[in-house]
Amino acid sequence: MAKHPDNNIEENLTRKALEKKLAKATGKERISTLCKLSRMLRSLNPSEALEYCREGLDLLKSFPDCNLESRILGDICWAYQNIGKYQEALEFGSRHLDLSREIRDIKEEANSLNEIGVTYWRLACYDDALEYYLKALRLLAEQNDSSGVADVNNNICILFTDMKKNEKALEYCSKALEYYSNSSSGEGDINESINHSNTLNNMGAIHQKLENYTEALKYHRASLEMRIRLDNDKGISHSEVNIGIALRELSRNQESLEYFFRALKTTRETDDKNTEADILLNIGITYASMKDFDKAVEYTKQCESNAIEIDAKCLLSDCYKELSSLYKNMSDFENALFYFEKHKSLENEIFNKDSSKRMLELEVKHNVKSKIKEAEITRQKNRELAEANRELSNALNEVRTLSGLLPICASCKKIRDDQGYWKQIESYPSERSEVRFSHGLCPQCLEKLYPEMKE
Repeated sequence: MAKHPDNNIEENLTRKALEKKLAKATGKERISTLCKLSRMLRSLNPSEALEYCREGLDLLKSFPDCNLESRILGDICWAYQNIGKYQEALEFGSRHLDLSREIRDIKEEANSLNEIGVTYWRLACYDDALEYYLKALRLLAEQNDSSGVADVNNNICILFTDMKKNEKALEYCSKALEYYSNSSSGEGDINESINHSNTLNNMGAIHQKLENYTEALKYHRASLEMRIRLDNDKGISHSEVNIGIALRELSRNQESLEYFFRALKTTRETDDKNTEADILLNIGITYASMKDFDKAVEYTKQCESNAIEIDAKCLLSDCYKELSSLYKNMSDFENALFYFEKHKSLENEIFNKDSSKRMLELEVKHNVKSKIKEAEITRQKNRELAEANRELSNALNEVRTLSGLLPICASCKKIRDDQGYWKQIESYPSERSEVRFSHGLCPQCLEKLYPEMKE
């Protein structure tokens, strides 16, 4: 369910209240408050969330609490994958998974599996990502956690979209949206509202790939409406760009430009140079489709300038390709060839760079898997040691020993027990140990009692 327009005000008040509480809190109360702030900010402002998490981990050394530590490890993993530090994300995700299993917190275990899955998806390790997602999905379904199931379905949708399996993506995205459309539990929950808006955006992206542009527009506009309510500037500009692209594909170029220029204004206010360059390129492409080649060149060259500034090579390569096409349409073949050669040269450079990047990503994946394997071996050894200790403890419990002074009759040799009863000497140890007596006669007693048997 979409957030109420005033919910963002309420969320800001909640954050202010938590920050006010944090200023006075100490000990475990401070750690708990840090946890709430980091969970609130890990998607909206991951760098700030990491600061809260680091302080929380430091305080946990003096005030140990496995449940709070598990939550903080999860937030660190999520924040790191949001800012592109995937090795760190996998490291803390693995620690989160180990600890959640150790304390038998199934919800946090499912969260950690989902976090690791997202990180593997960002590394384009799709098989691994899907494996972790499906494990998380099973746990969440067993716990009847509908919100969690919706989030993971949304993540699986994104994965299949990247793999160009649009029908499968549509299936999982529909499952996620079915939950959000019927849910009232997330009202006022900023993370759930962000996930809902993302799912709407993903559904629009799938329909765009399927060339269902009218349907795509419906979902992108719904996503935009939610992101405005959330005051999510970055999300707003992304939705506006997606709407602009869909409108252009429907030959509604003037409307398309209105959304692109609105997104450009929002993006410049957030100083997002990469998105700004992408918008400038889309504006150039739109003017080209309107046969206004001068304006198309103007905006595409602005994109070129931005892309060079931030070293966005993929975007710059697309920019050179578009400029080559524009100059060809303007019959300026010299510039068309110039930019085509720049495009091909940069494309070759990107290919080599991407190969190196992929090798690095595989190395990261291998190192993390090794750590996970080592942790599993350690856990297995600990389990075996615990089992051996239990067996030893049981064996010791079965060994019952006698100690101290025993009252014994000087004549008949009976023993007095704790209740004051006199018992035959053999019955006393039998009751207090595993000793059982078998009766016979020693040689002296045999001679005394049965002299005729002496021979």
